[in-house]
Amino acid sequence: MLRNIKQDLLHLRCDRAPAPIEKALPAIKALANKTRLLIIDLLLTTERSVDSISFQLALPQAVVSQHLKILARSELVRCHQQGRQRIYGVHRKHALLIGLIFELMSEKGNG
Repeated sequence: MLRNIKQDLLHLRCDRAPAPIEKALPAIKALANKTRLLIIDLLLTTERSVDSISFQLALPQAVVSQHLKILARSELVRCHQQGRQRIYGVHRKHALLIGLIFELMSEKGNG
């Protein structure tokens, strides 16, 4: 399967990117940041509040909130209100893709 994907990517011309590639760019750019990847990694296991993410990653809440905004804009995470807190989780439509990316990267590091 990966071989087919690589072959397909080799045949794309960057100067005329098809619409699906244009739609994917915000999500790909959002994932190109270590802090956002750490946040996504936490959210793959369970939904969390900004406070919880901030505590787990030892980052200020403002920093976590900024990164969550970027992830939400790119539709990688979703948010719902629970009392006075906003609870974030990985958007269901991207969970498989994100899990696959993490799995591929861990295999690359091990082999």
